[in-house]
Amino acid sequence: MVRARTHNDETPLGRRRLQVAAALLARASYFIWSRQLTEARAVLDQIGPSLDDLNPLLRAQAHSVIAMHRWFGGQPERALEHYRVSAELYGANGDRYLEAVELYNVALTASKMVAQGRLPQQVADQAVAQTLAAAV
Repeated sequence: MVRARTHNDETPLGRRRLQVAAALLARASYFIWSRQLTEARAVLDQIGPSLDDLNPLLRAQAHSVIAMHRWFGGQPERALEHYRVSAELYGANGDRYLEAVELYNVALTASKMVAQGRLPQQVADQAVAQTLAAAV
């Protein structure tokens, strides 16, 4: 009798297949996001200095896209700057939900940088506290 393979396969081989599938899915998601972010960045580059002429919510969205592009491009310091600007713009315009989302991105980026030895733990702790305060 041949046992059907399902997502509940608890054998070591079944668990390994699940891990490989998850890794492939994450990698595919990264490439899809990366391509979309590259295209979005090209559009934002065309906007150039007039980015400041956008209304604050569109400017916040633009900074968020730039931050994601920087994150995936291996530039967490620059991503951090853009996530912070985006959070400030959303907060100043009363969008508490998106402010909290961007503050979470600040905390996540800061945590990554702490793990890499590029930022002190105190900065990441402060970012987490800000995120939690905004989310409540």
